[in-house]
Amino acid sequence: MSNYNSHYIFSMYRKIFCFLAIALLWSSTIQAQQKELDAGIKYEINNITVAGAQSYNDQTVVAFTGLKKGERIFIPGERLSEVTKKLWEQNLFSDIAIYVTKIDGDLADLEIYIVELPKLDEITIVGDGIRKAMTKEILKETELKSGIKITKNLITTTKNFIRNKFVEKGFYNTDVIISTPAKLDSTGVEVAKDMKIIINKNNRIKISPLEFEGNENLQDGTLRRSMKNIKRRNPIRIWKMSKFTDAGYKEDKASIIQTYKENGYRDAKIVSDSVYNTNDRSVGVAIKIEEGKKYYFGNIRFLGNSVYTNGQLSQTLGIKKGDVYNGTLMAERIEDNTDPEAFDLTNKYQNNGYLFSTINAVEVAVRQDTIDYEIRIREGKQAYFDHITVVGNTKTNDHVIYRELRTRPGQKYSKKKCG
Repeated sequence: MSNYNSHYIFSMYRKIFCFLAIALLWSSTIQAQQKELDAGIKYEINNITVAGAQSYNDQTVVAFTGLKKGERIFIPGERLSEVTKKLWEQNLFSDIAIYVTKIDGDLADLEIYIVELPKLDEITIVGDGIRKAMTKEILKETELKSGIKITKNLITTTKNFIRNKFVEKGFYNTDVIISTPAKLDSTGVEVAKDMKIIINKNNRIKISPLEFEGNENLQDGTLRRSMKNIKRRNPIRIWKMSKFTDAGYKEDKASIIQTYKENGYRDAKIVSDSVYNTNDRSVGVAIKIEEGKKYYFGNIRFLGNSVYTNGQLSQTLGIKKGDVYNGTLMAERIEDNTDPEAFDLTNKYQNNGYLFSTINAVEVAVRQDTIDYEIRIREGKQAYFDHITVVGNTKTNDHVIYRELRTRPGQKYSKKKCG
């Protein structure tokens, strides 16, 4: 073996030995330090430094944590956990850690390592059919603007919001892709991120076919007409577009059951339904219904009425024994919330001064296919108009407005006159 080779081998072994010695010494130091930290000793903070990628100055970060030189804390301990949690709650950083860099007796040096979340700079929204007005609308609704911090949650919620927005317009297969390319300064350091949103609406999803199963008493056409939001594809229909949305479908399923109840089938229910792809432009809808039996109104008794007779109330109610059960109609005849001037029992009382009256229809018995009701009435006392005040009129005098009013102080309250 030549002298050169011998010298080379000796040199390599020496380097390996030195490396192993340093690694062993470092490991021993770390183990000794960890043993000290695991002993549950309270340390005095000797020095605090800040490291990582962030735009705040070190003094600001340290001041925000509340940690102070000379403070005695357990390491690890609840105090440092609280500081870390406090920093995370600001939603400003992507990485946070607190390290012990040196221990000398009961003195400990700490390093607060933080990586600041990138800020959003320019926002671009592109896609087929995405016009300027739609871009402005999306930016306004998502509250995306320059300067906000970019988080995973921001990207996820933005993507979901935009997709749902187009799904509700019938574009059920909308894809939203969001990228956040880095923006670098002249030295190559990342200073912010842009956001590019690509919206692929794809085809508007139509409904074909729309099928029912189990409906023996109500025809398919009756049920389809009850569905106001989703319609079958029909080339001759121009006033209602065929499109599918989750929200519209949910409402229409409720409308189907409502239609059954209006026709006497109080127990009707949808036992199963499915939405399946037929091609890239259409979905099929299949709804299975359990109709139940048809019900009729039985005895209808009025309780608590002294102002009006049973006959007067029965005439207003307009429902008699033997009529096909209709829960919707019963509710409307008690109080029609869609029409303040409706001919119902509540208006009958409130137009005669009984402002505080309450009326409830209660099912008291179900006998085979017949349902008995009690109309329970609490009339209360009559109410009268006291003071009538006009506010907000800047161009018309009070007396001119009072002259046009149908109500006067001292008159009985009337809901109709208030309108």
